[in-house]
Amino acid sequence: EQKFISSTTRDAVDTLAPFFITGSEQFLSTTGSENALWSPINAYIGLSMMTELTDGASRQQILDLFGVRDIDALRQQVGAVWESAYNDNGHEISTLANSLWLEEGLNYNQDTMDNLAYYYYASVYQGDLGSQKINNAIGAWLNNNTGGLLKNATKNISLSPDTILALYSTIYFQAKWQDQFNQANNTNDVFHTPDGDKTATFMNKKLAQMNYYYGDKFSAVALSLKNGSRMWFILPDEGYTTADVLADGAYMQMVLQPNWENQKWMMVNLSVPKFDVSSSIQLKDGLQEMGVTDVFSEGIADFSAITGDVPIFLTAANQSVRV
Repeated sequence: EQKFISSTTRDAVDTLAPFFITGSEQFLSTTGSENALWSPINAYIGLSMMTELTDGASRQQILDLFGVRDIDALRQQVGAVWESAYNDNGHEISTLANSLWLEEGLNYNQDTMDNLAYYYYASVYQGDLGSQKINNAIGAWLNNNTGGLLKNATKNISLSPDTILALYSTIYFQAKWQDQFNQANNTNDVFHTPDGDKTATFMNKKLAQMNYYYGDKFSAVALSLKNGSRMWFILPDEGYTTADVLADGAYMQMVLQPNWENQKWMMVNLSVPKFDVSSSIQLKDGLQEMGVTDVFSEGIADFSAITGDVPIFLTAANQSVRV
């Protein structure tokens, strides 16, 4: 059974690589000075849940984006990704949660809600969407499932009174370094930003033995975490920008392939600035450029899988991330 899960997970990740690459280029390539963040896992799961609510071309565009043949194949893929990402042993945490919020008084397809609960472990709520009571309840649900780390974003939830449904997907990740930095080695040094040089506290590993990875436009190291995950630090080579690395896509193959050929075991001097970065972005325009258009189009969107009482279309797709 474990071998089957590992094989299914590997197949799911390989299938999703094009979406991760395209999405990262779309949402992380910025010309401004703000830090850009996004969560591919949440975008993937949220859009996958959307296939349960939609039908026709509205559903097919999402299936095409993920490169899967039908909704049954997507459900299997989602299950593999969920099994791969979910872990909570009391010390190292990687938990996912989903919820669907529905306007009270309308008739909804019970089979669809059952599928969301079964395949996506989604909680379903009904109430007066747009009311302060529901806004507060959604904020509380989000805070509860993200360790309270997104309070600056969740305090501003204010659904329009015209809202028929709202869908939320969260991931909360917490892990310790396998080989922790020594605080005694911290230094204050210059960190270069588009807005000029700033002073930052750097965590340092001097002459540490680790794998050094490289591609045509970047170099990288990966630091192991105690739950078996890794955090990648990818540095564009001189003369290249972050956007160049994102557009090339080779970095994602490096991250996804266990045996990336361009690597050397060597002594590395590593300096990592301490950081706390947050970002709230809207995904609508980017998703439309990636081919998901119908769900955003009034009069075209097909949400008949969830209700036939009123016409529905998607007005917003937003994401808040903090690392």
